[in-house]
Formats: sequence, C-alpha cells, structure tokens
Amino acid sequence: MPPGFSSDDTLPVPSVAILGADAMLAALPATAVQLAHACLAAGYAAAIPATWGDELVAERCLTHLAACGPEPAVMCSCPLVAERLLGSELTPLLVPLVAPPVACARYVRALYAPARVRLTYIGGCPSGADPALDAHLTPDELMTQLDSLGIVIGEQPLFFQSVLPPDRRRFYSMPGGVPAPERLAMLSTPRAFVELDADDCRTQLAEQLLSREHALIDLAPRLGCTCSGAIASMPRHEARAAVVALEPPRSKSEILDSHVHVDLDRPIPAASPSVSPVGSPSAGRERGATHERGSRGRGDATHARPVRDRSERGRRAGVALAFAAARQRRRRAALALRAAAPVPVARAVDGRVLPRAYLARRPSRSVHLTTLELEDTPTTDVSQWLSEPPAPRKRPSVAVPPQGAVADPLTH
Repeated sequence: MPPGFSSDDTLPVPSVAILGADAMLAALPATAVQLAHACLAAGYAAAIPATWGDELVAERCLTHLAACGPEPAVMCSCPLVAERLLGSELTPLLVPLVAPPVACARYVRALYAPARVRLTYIGGCPSGADPALDAHLTPDELMTQLDSLGIVIGEQPLFFQSVLPPDRRRFYSMPGGVPAPERLAMLSTPRAFVELDADDCRTQLAEQLLSREHALIDLAPRLGCTCSGAIASMPRHEARAAVVALEPPRSKSEILDSHVHVDLDRPIPAASPSVSPVGSPSAGRERGATHERGSRGRGDATHARPVRDRSERGRRAGVALAFAAARQRRRRAALALRAAAPVPVARAVDGRVLPRAYLARRPSRSVHLTTLELEDTPTTDVSQWLSEPPAPRKRPSVAVPPQGAVADPLTH
C-alpha cells in the first residue's frame, strides 16, 4: 500500500488531482512541475498527469488493432467522437474505449485499493462527469481556487524536492490516447496514422474509408478534444505538438504497472432491436437475413447477439459516405466548369444567333452511324461516306425563306 494511504475508515480520505493536457496549457508560462506544486499547496495529496490514461488507452487500442482485419479503423475514445459515430453504421470500424481521464481514474483506484481515494479531474473533457471521478474542475475553476488561496503558480519550485513525482513520460501514446505512429508500425500488420483536420471532416472521413487504406483514423482534435490539447487559443493542427513540447522525452520502456488490470471498453449502444431466440416465430425470418449468427444465443434470448460483420458493414458504411461525398464533389466541379467554359454560339444562314438549343455537335467518325444519318447520306456506299464526310445539310429550321415565299422542305 502506498505511503500516506490507509484502509482505515477513520482516517481522512486523501484527495488526488488528475491534471489534463488543457490544464497544462492553461498554466503557461508556468511549467507542469509548478502546476503540480500548486496543487500540492492547495491540499491535494498528489497531482497525477492524465498521460497515464493516454498510455492505458493507447496500449488497449494496439491490442484491439492487432486482432482486427485489414479494414481501416477509427479511434473512438473521445466522448465527442463517440457521440457522433458510436451506434451508427460506422460502429464496426470504431475502436470504442473510455476517455483517458476515466482510464486514469480507474487505474489509480485499482492501484491504491483497498484504500479509498478522492479523485478530482481538472480539464475540459466531458468525461469528467463519469462515476469513476469524484469531482470535476475546469482549468479556469482551478485557477480561481488557487487565486483565492493566494497560490501563484509561477512562484512555485521548478523541481520536485522531497516528493516522488509521478512519471509524465510516454511510451505507447500521443496526447488524446492514440498510439504513437512508431507503435502502429510495429504491429504484425503495420498501420498508418491519419489525423483528419479538414473543415468538412465528414467528407474527408468518407474519402479515407473509401481508400481502404490500412490506417487508424483520428478526428478527435478536429472535434475539439481537450485531451489532445485542442483548446480555443490553439490551432487544431498544432494541439498535439504543443502538449508534447511541455513533456519530458519519451520513455524506452513501459510507464505503468502492467499487472494492474482495469476495464477500458466503452459500452456500445444497440444499433438495432434485440435479436429474438431461435425458437421464436420471428427467428426463422431473422435467420435468413443474419445466417452468420450460427449457434450464438441458441435457445436463450439472453445470449442472442446481433451479428457484427466488421468487413461487410464497414464497407457499406464507407461506400455510402464516400458516394455522398463524391456526388457533392462532382456537383461542385460541374458548376465550376459550367461557369468557366465559354458559351457556344450558333448562327443561322442569315447570320442570326440561334438559341443554344439549336446547337448540335456532329459525332466523331469512330461513332456508329445512326439510321437517320444513313438515310440522309446522298450515296449508299458507307465506306465512301466514312472517307469523305457529306456536305452540311440544309435543314428547314435553319434556312429561312424570303418573306411571302412558301418553302418546300423537299427542295432543301
């Protein structure tokens, strides 16, 4: 049991602060060490970086990807991503894990069990309302509390003295809990890392899924994930780099205790009605549509589970999104081409400008002749017609007879 902790209920429960990446950025120009000292001066027993949660999520993500097929995968640990994608047609392609602050809280509780500890998350992630955390403060609220206590972060020590600091290095992760690119490259089937940053992230996501690239796709910073450093004063494409700049160099070995196991899987909401047992009247109809269910849940409704064919459902979802994006791109390209192209002009025999509806382009010689063109050809020798195109025909719609005269179409 760690020093300072006790399982005796009569002793006061220590309070531990979990500092998010956005809290580190909010404390600038003060360092992360000075922010931790300020939390200790405010009465917290320890100040733990949320990078612990990043490490847990990234390691579990790598384990998940190692068991996946060749289809692309979408990182889904940020609550903002889960709110938009979880439960949709893209669910089979997601890596559904809890947010890093929740993972860190569960790990700390398991690490110090059976002692009790009060956990306060300091950051802007919506996961601060999770039951694993006892309290949630935004960085601004923490600064207000420190000011009320007369604690100036910039005046705190730059180094830890007589205090064993928690390790803030990384081994598996990047800010936000995604695995580092070098860790993705070390998988049995290496994956690329793709971070979406376009304003139209839905179209960019559809294009990426349609490419079928073996990659891990992350759109959390684009949606405003504070765990990755995406705050209002920081450009999204610079968020992760800004957080890494405040951290020590990467570790060459694991940071956390691998013997402490915590549940990091995010519950997946039901995307369809529950599956009926095989013995029910509707089971026969469902068996025809979902024959891959096999013997799962046979005879017992509590064990019946919907089939999750990641490859097939993911392909349908990706193609549907990509088709919608492709149609939108073609429509925009057609409008741009129409606006830039010159307007063709056709003139009658007397020089009058004809409406555009009268303009017709003669097909090239490689195009098959139509019946009308063969009938209008003055000779029946098709080879001669191909070698020497006929003279332009005079049509009644083009030749304008003099006023008062009656034009005979057969003479033209």
